Amino acid sequence: MVTYGGSNSGGNDFRGAHGQARRRTDTLTRREILKNAGLAALGAAAALALANCGSTSPTVPASPAQTGPTGASVSSAEATTANSSVAARATVGKRVTLSVANYQWTQDGFREFYQQSSAAFASSVGNVEIEQIATAKGQFGDKMLTSVRAGDPPDLIMFDPILAQLIEGGELEPLDKWMDKTQIKQTWGPLQKTWPVSNGETYGLIVMATTWNEVYYNKRLFAEAGINDPPKTIDEFFDAAQKLTKGDQFGLGTSTKQSPEQQLFQDLSEYLFAFGGQWGANGKIDLTDPQVITSLKFYNKLYQAGVSPKNLDTSQWRQIFTDGKIGMIIDGPWQLVPTLKNPAMQQDLGVALMPTSATKRKSVAATNTQMIPKKAKNKELAWEYLAFIAQPEWQKKFFELTLSPPGMADVVPDGLFTKHPWLATFVESAKYAEASAPNGLYQYAPQIAMAVAEHAANVFVGGKSADAEMAAAQKDLQDILKV
Repeated sequence: MVTYGGSNSGGNDFRGAHGQARRRTDTLTRREILKNAGLAALGAAAALALANCGSTSPTVPASPAQTGPTGASVSSAEATTANSSVAARATVGKRVTLSVANYQWTQDGFREFYQQSSAAFASSVGNVEIEQIATAKGQFGDKMLTSVRAGDPPDLIMFDPILAQLIEGGELEPLDKWMDKTQIKQTWGPLQKTWPVSNGETYGLIVMATTWNEVYYNKRLFAEAGINDPPKTIDEFFDAAQKLTKGDQFGLGTSTKQSPEQQLFQDLSEYLFAFGGQWGANGKIDLTDPQVITSLKFYNKLYQAGVSPKNLDTSQWRQIFTDGKIGMIIDGPWQLVPTLKNPAMQQDLGVALMPTSATKRKSVAATNTQMIPKKAKNKELAWEYLAFIAQPEWQKKFFELTLSPPGMADVVPDGLFTKHPWLATFVESAKYAEASAPNGLYQYAPQIAMAVAEHAANVFVGGKSADAEMAAAQKDLQDILKV
């Protein structure tokens, strides 16, 4: 059983037919939209700007064999936690469908991991079929919220932007009763102890923990432009983007569309962190902070300089970079797999830390977290699936196939860094990881993303004041969210 749908296309561009600012024409007003809890697809605390959903994948069948990631036999204890109800279903021959909603089913590297691990899990428990539910990420959050609140959710959901909302609504199953019987809390990275935890209870298993504001650059294009090294300061970054822009070649790939708002918000966050700022702290939003204004003006400077192609979706400018026609993009480790599909990039690709003007470096945290809805039909089986992929051999396999650090700490396949030297930069960047949404306001991440993106767009197009627009965004959020 496979469910796919939609595309990851963008939405409203900043300009209308004559370069004028274009207002949203949705039925709901912006104020009503900001209040709507269905804005999950815009969440800001996780890594969502991954590649487009692509081709579909087959149903994962049941099989009697028990195998690990390399095909070697593993014991039942290693394969899954003991569960009498699952064993009973297997004994009587009742086939069980475990529905797994994960927008990465179709993404390079992640597709291979989830298909291989799901097939092995189905083999390990017997009489289990994995239903792969994948929807374009721009639609994924709203569809998941709808299914949860209709009382018919998938057994597993992976989409961090709705994590805080589901926790607040009491709609997720706490995992501690199962997790405390494992070594996960002892062997996972520090984000596992904070991000999916509320009031001492754990509501998710982090399966990827990394950052997404590293500079991918084309060494060949740099050399042709007379640039010897990747930029280390904000001024050097702007100069490099200008020098690399000529003819049909661009210096930088970044968001030039208001929608999806989440992507624009994340790109803005990358520059805000580079200037040492944040959107707020200690449960308070502060969009008028000088560093917020400075970073927005810098982003506008890039936009007005024409160093990035306009009117393109993220997947499009990523592909142009892979094709050797863009000098720099800012992205996470997940982009390595599709980029390296171009053989030339094996030689031309460089990865560097994001330039910063701050005394304390900060990186935008990127996590993917698996959750079990409280009304899921197969909660125990869902946990067994999580316990299965939490085994060290599967965590290593995740790193190997996706080139993205897994939830388990200090798990590196032999020779991986030698084969992919770019990964060292991501490991270094992870030391400085912080969530883009303000601490204490994770549940409002969608609304913050929408307000910031809309008002930032007014700066890019209409020539409006960055100070005035961020003050307006601040007032919107304070009036509606009371924070």
